[in-house]
Amino acid sequence: MDLVNKLMQEGHQCGMNWSGALEPYEMPSGNDWKTQDTFMMERLGIDVVKKMRPGFIFAIFDRGADRQYSDFKSGMDNFFGIPGQGLLCDTVERSPRGCVENIMYKVNVKFGGNNNQLTENTLNSLKLLHRLFMVVGISLSHGKTKDDKAKCSYAGFVGSMDDSFLRWSTETASVVSNEALLPDISGQMERLLQTYKENVGNFPEVMAVYRDGVTHTHENELHGNDILCLRKTFTKLGITVELVLIVVNMMHRTRFFRKPNADSMGEPIYSKDNIPPGLIVDDVVVDPFGDDFYLASHRGLLGTSRPIRYHILNQRRYDQHYA
Repeated sequence: MDLVNKLMQEGHQCGMNWSGALEPYEMPSGNDWKTQDTFMMERLGIDVVKKMRPGFIFAIFDRGADRQYSDFKSGMDNFFGIPGQGLLCDTVERSPRGCVENIMYKVNVKFGGNNNQLTENTLNSLKLLHRLFMVVGISLSHGKTKDDKAKCSYAGFVGSMDDSFLRWSTETASVVSNEALLPDISGQMERLLQTYKENVGNFPEVMAVYRDGVTHTHENELHGNDILCLRKTFTKLGITVELVLIVVNMMHRTRFFRKPNADSMGEPIYSKDNIPPGLIVDDVVVDPFGDDFYLASHRGLLGTSRPIRYHILNQRRYDQHYA
């Protein structure tokens, strides 16, 4: 119940109105998880959902219970229609700094809330382009599971729907397990563009695509894959778009630290604080032949901050006649 109290306390501080927590429900484990024809998730629906009528469900799983977690997500999203959040038992017991706050961020999003908002100055700076601007994010999820039946990879797509960057449309696609390159994504991109046009009135003139899930060795292969699919989409819709494709990568070993100060004897004094958020490094340690930079976009709560590497792979204007 200590976790429940922490969640309720953090929720109240974030402006969430909690009407009260129900008693924990312990589910069977091991071989009892699946009977001959009935999943334990269905029993959970009978014993908990129908009787207690919760508005949100937290489920705590032991490490390695991948199938249980998969069934929980599927049951909550597709069968019961109740938002839920799965947690690892190890995480709950250790309760590292920032853990409860991070959980509440996810809960807020699942209730339709907004965790981040661009400042008025930032929005105005984007509008100074005097052009219709769209942002697209593409990410891959390979999953970490020992269950061969549950192994699969998925690609998620999000696209801004207007110039407020607060409303986003989504698309998904299944891909070959553990593959960094995507299949033909023309259909997903076309639907995102059509959604943008329905809300704004026209197709975007500038599109910034942030691509995740690609290692440094596979970045150049995106020219014959993602960029080619985007060009096909622009040609099909008969539009002219300035495309900026940025590869986002956290799988690197580059770290930055604050410059040490000197004491009275001239000896360096190293700070234990992380680098400040907003730090950009675009010289000395970057690729001399590429267009990349490192950005520390947020404050590190635990451990050493890992800056994100951004590589501007493409910045070119495409129209329906581009060959």
